[in-house]
Amino acid sequence: MHREIRLVAPVHAEHAQELRTYLQLAPFGLSDFRALVRELQPQATVVVGGNYATMHADETARNGLVDYVVVGEGEHTALDLLRALEAGTPVEDVDGLCYVDDEGKVVRTSPRAREND
Repeated sequence: MHREIRLVAPVHAEHAQELRTYLQLAPFGLSDFRALVRELQPQATVVVGGNYATMHADETARNGLVDYVVVGEGEHTALDLLRALEAGTPVEDVDGLCYVDDEGKVVRTSPRAREND
């Protein structure tokens, strides 16, 4: 089976455009991807988003394969999460996230306002 991970570097532009990293997994499953990430970068934070993750955010967060689920439109949420992690500020202040806290409880932050685009 051919496995490939292709990462395209972020395009640095205005505000939310700053974070545009696309990940193509073909034909990886999430558990395979998580195992590979943990092998290559054990301290990496795994963040997922998209339609499935949004519709099944609690289940996706609870499955133990990811650290954070970006719920809904993710450009601003992913950027805010990255900034919070780098600054060491609380992720619970980032709108549009779902994750499992240290006590094993699924946490959903406030919903992010929809973009008018």
